[in-house]
Amino acid sequence: MDYWNQQGWVDPFSSAEWTLRQQQYISRFKEKSVYAPQMIVDGQRQFVGNQAPEAEAAIRDAAREQKVEVMINAEPQSADGTERVSVRIGKLESDANHTLEVWLALTEANLESSVKSGENSGRRLRHTAVLRLLHKVGSATGDGGTSFTGTAQVKFKSAWRPENLRLVVSLQDKKTWRIQAWPLNLFRGRQGLLFRTLRE
Repeated sequence: MDYWNQQGWVDPFSSAEWTLRQQQYISRFKEKSVYAPQMIVDGQRQFVGNQAPEAEAAIRDAAREQKVEVMINAEPQSADGTERVSVRIGKLESDANHTLEVWLALTEANLESSVKSGENSGRRLRHTAVLRLLHKVGSATGDGGTSFTGTAQVKFKSAWRPENLRLVVSLQDKKTWRIQAWPLNLFRGRQGLLFRTLRE
């Protein structure tokens, strides 16, 4: 989020786009204002992110919910650092009147920042899964038999370290905001592309 950038220090990983998405969740949960750290699990539960017991319980509950498997494939990068990513989802189990949005996120781990002002002034922070990009790949209707296929063009910046990057796909019900699919995590190691589901 970028709403702390008015305190004399600009978060190098902040974005007005991420602030807007958080504001949408705040409206959804009927909260009075945005706050940090906020944690949202499965699009259904939200709480202060440093509440470890509540976070662990929410994640366990979400893991018990039936999800749809997601498959992704990334082609080799072009000369300008752009990569074509295809997403395929099998049988969708949802109300036929509900629109399901397919989101592709790119995150980077093992990042650090030196805070110049504010409550964390003077501290050097380490970050995991910093959001770099978020793309809506497309939409589908969950009628019990439809499969979704879509593609997205992802632009990788040269400053991003390939071994720390993750492509994560999720399927979200536009009406209820519930996450309907297990995200699939694709990451680049030094030996090439590897896949694993976040459920593991």
